[in-house]
Amino acid sequence: MRPRPRLRAIRITDRFLGVSDRDALWLYIGFTLLVMLILLVTALAIDLVYAMPNVVSKARETSVSTPVILAPYMLYRTVDIVSRLLVQACFFGIFLAEIIRIRRLECIVLALSGMSPIRALAPILAFGVLAGGFQFTCEAWARPAAVFAQIDLGVGRYAHRFQPMLRPQSDWFLQPDTAIRARVKTGEAPELHNISKFSGLSRHKLTQVILAQKAVPTNKPDIWLFSNVVIWTPQADQNTWVQKALPDLEVRLKLRPEQLRYFGMNGYYLKWPDLRKVAALPDTPGYADAQVSLWLRWTAVLLPGVVALMAASLAQTGFQGRRQNTSLLVALAIFGYLIVVSFKVFWVLGELGTLPPWISVLSPLFLVAGIGALSVAGQMVASPKLLRSGEVFRNFLTRNQRP
Repeated sequence: MRPRPRLRAIRITDRFLGVSDRDALWLYIGFTLLVMLILLVTALAIDLVYAMPNVVSKARETSVSTPVILAPYMLYRTVDIVSRLLVQACFFGIFLAEIIRIRRLECIVLALSGMSPIRALAPILAFGVLAGGFQFTCEAWARPAAVFAQIDLGVGRYAHRFQPMLRPQSDWFLQPDTAIRARVKTGEAPELHNISKFSGLSRHKLTQVILAQKAVPTNKPDIWLFSNVVIWTPQADQNTWVQKALPDLEVRLKLRPEQLRYFGMNGYYLKWPDLRKVAALPDTPGYADAQVSLWLRWTAVLLPGVVALMAASLAQTGFQGRRQNTSLLVALAIFGYLIVVSFKVFWVLGELGTLPPWISVLSPLFLVAGIGALSVAGQMVASPKLLRSGEVFRNFLTRNQRP
């Protein structure tokens, strides 16, 4: 009689995770979900304070009931909030779960039974694989889709910030020999308005100034069509300038429609195809931000795992055997949270171009992984003493067994 598929799956799982590993994994998942639920409810409550008037006004404009607008908005915001706060939930969830395990003496019993600290990392690694896959899915697909769905819905802060519009202020675009000042119209058909193009910056004197009312991209790469153009060119003496008016003029600009379509939007909000296009254009607006966002998506699968390893190691540091040092645990929780929050500092430095993108993304990963590795190394040094104590305990029980 063939075994059932479910039993076969359980047997396959047993090869990698034992009973204690599966219990620890479920405990990690349960506490992480609990912390995530607390963070999600808090964030949604704060968000609704600002978004509810917008939801009500949108319902009146479209002549539909408020729940019809509120329900999808809450769903989109949930996806965005979970993507942003999953790492914090993993840290506090694993930290609390590990404290529970130590207080139950699970870690001590497993160590006395001969389990090495490396083998004890199996549930952490399994949790890292599951949480990392979920984080990667959220960062790569779910979160960008939820953000653009909010923009299409027309409700919330994202809809207000990133809706297609003609920006009220002018922006500067700096290139090696050119500076461009223009107002950007975002959306599916991006445009430039009230354009001033200054050429000759590398020569310390202007060689040409082009003024135009509007510019639109053409089918040719990096070629824009300027409308109502006025060209100013200096004479040989540099004291007089000659003016020339043209109805249209094709001008080469190192700008792509994808850069202006989502101008002012961070790279981690963009969908994969558009993000790759922006990240493939060096020395252009949004290039560094897009590069950091790509590195974040590639490494998203590793982030929850290394944070979980750090959380478990910090929780174990707050105990000496069975004795719990509450003040030390609180300090370690604050320390770990500050480390997790400091990730954004590295990412912002990469987005601003201060650090190379790969350094700004990989540095916090190596920092957190190093903290966890040092803790595991310390446990491996201490494990022989614990094993000797366990051997003495087992010998004592053996000698004092009743016939």
